[in-house]
Amino acid sequence: MTQKGKPSAFSSPFLPKSSREAYFRYLDAGDCRAHLHLSCSSCGKTFHMSAARTDSLIDSVEGNENFLIDRSNTVLYGLCDKCQTKK
Repeated sequence: MTQKGKPSAFSSPFLPKSSREAYFRYLDAGDCRAHLHLSCSSCGKTFHMSAARTDSLIDSVEGNENFLIDRSNTVLYGLCDKCQTKK
């Protein structure tokens, strides 16, 4: 772990409750605060959504749902492009 920020452990909602497996992400890292995170429920990789798409999605939700989103603590789960082609 060589990135700046505070590491934080979390477990995937796709793992059994009895699992001791954990993932780590950096909190307060400059790049992370401006992006939503996309986490693959198959391979476990986490990606940043582009800043423009993040802004567009957040503006849409906040404007239409009257709901303020915490960008620094938001992960969307799904399948990455590599895992989509495996299935």
